[in-house]
Amino acid sequence: LREDSVEDVVILSEQGLFAGAANRPGIIKQIAHDHLEFEKMSLSSSKLDSDTLSNLEKAVSSSDNSDDQSEMSESWANNSKHIFIMSNAGKPIYSHHGSEENLVTMYGIMQALISVVDSFSDKIQSITVGSHIFVFLIRNPLYLVGVSSLGMKTNQLEKQLEYVYNFIVSTLTSTQLTRVFQRRNNFDLRSLLVGTERFMASLIDYTDVDPGFLVNAVQCVPLSGSTRDLIGQTLQIDMKDLVFCIMSCDNKLIQFTRLRNYTLHPSDLHILFNLISNTRVIDDNPIWMPICLPGFDSSGYLHGLLSYLDPENRICLTLLSVNQDLFHPLLEAKQNVQARLIKTGCISAIEHSLEKSYYSVVSTGLPHLRHFIYKRNALIQFTAPIFEVPYESKSEQQRLMRLYASLHSKLHHPVRPIKLIYKSLDSETFLAWMTSSFELYCCFSPLVSKGGAIDNVNRLLRWIKKEENRLYILNSYTF
Repeated sequence: LREDSVEDVVILSEQGLFAGAANRPGIIKQIAHDHLEFEKMSLSSSKLDSDTLSNLEKAVSSSDNSDDQSEMSESWANNSKHIFIMSNAGKPIYSHHGSEENLVTMYGIMQALISVVDSFSDKIQSITVGSHIFVFLIRNPLYLVGVSSLGMKTNQLEKQLEYVYNFIVSTLTSTQLTRVFQRRNNFDLRSLLVGTERFMASLIDYTDVDPGFLVNAVQCVPLSGSTRDLIGQTLQIDMKDLVFCIMSCDNKLIQFTRLRNYTLHPSDLHILFNLISNTRVIDDNPIWMPICLPGFDSSGYLHGLLSYLDPENRICLTLLSVNQDLFHPLLEAKQNVQARLIKTGCISAIEHSLEKSYYSVVSTGLPHLRHFIYKRNALIQFTAPIFEVPYESKSEQQRLMRLYASLHSKLHHPVRPIKLIYKSLDSETFLAWMTSSFELYCCFSPLVSKGGAIDNVNRLLRWIKKEENRLYILNSYTF
């Protein structure tokens, strides 16, 4: 790092602006030199330029592992988001892009930064360098680091890291995770995570475009209230040790029932949906697997029966039990539920809803409205239309979600929260509103006036109220 650019590096910790950086202005450079001997490494405050990448490649190629250079290429570094996971002993565990085995020097830098801030009895939270933000999540015995050049907010990237950590816990449980590192501090956790890479990669990509991760809520498949209630009654299965019955489709909730006095956290449902969407079903055979839901109980497993109720394998029924010997009773219960849902026409009603691709923003009848997110706080559920022009591409969906995240961070600011925001940009206009009962994020065309936006919001609220029986699960079913 150039000495004259160090003031462009902002380090935030739990105690605020990192005091150690103020006392030692060359701290970043010293870490790089002490741990990696990067004598000529330069970092522009505005971008990672070709000279920086070239110097990184030269420094890495001088290490023992000659394969590092291929991973530290310009195309690798130009990925807009990176996720790294390592143990608190510095052992690489996962990299979203490239092989973690070939990125040892990068992990060395990250561990050194965490250690230096820790030496001041503090915890590093983020580093901002120009358009790049580095977010650190310390969850001993793991360190998670997210890097983004997309303009993501710190809280948005931190929330994504929390989901990645929860995914690891859902695979191993917090008890096993702690135990293996207590026995051996330099344990290679990858041996216990073999085969989970595609689930983790999918979850990381999923967090970029699904509004549920931002507003901490789940979306429901639009369905008539009477059909949804009939499904809820059907899922009231009287069986000892059964805890949850969850019916879902395309990462959205159809209906669920639960054991009395037990609840499901939205983050658990997101992890479960990601698991379902990435699990391959062979010849319609049900899948029996242990699943840890960190929001419910991070210390142990539930045992889940995953099966599909329709020929196209879209409508999934998940039965979760605390008893690992309930496979056959749960399979029989699933078959009874399937038969009843077919007989009552519920499966046909769901398939009909899926054929209509959920709903379009055109359904609201508001010409200037392009997209919106509406969360019912008491239900921890949200509704949003499908992405349409101009947000059909993944890159545009990610851009829209980053703009929503910027509004979300202002509404939920820990010191000075704002209740109502109107923001006009060249390409769109936004209005965000938070009350005790709901959160609303609206995206309009850039031509709408402030008065027009407010009028559209009031009309949208009336439309949602009229459709709420179809958009939300309003009645809770227990057994």
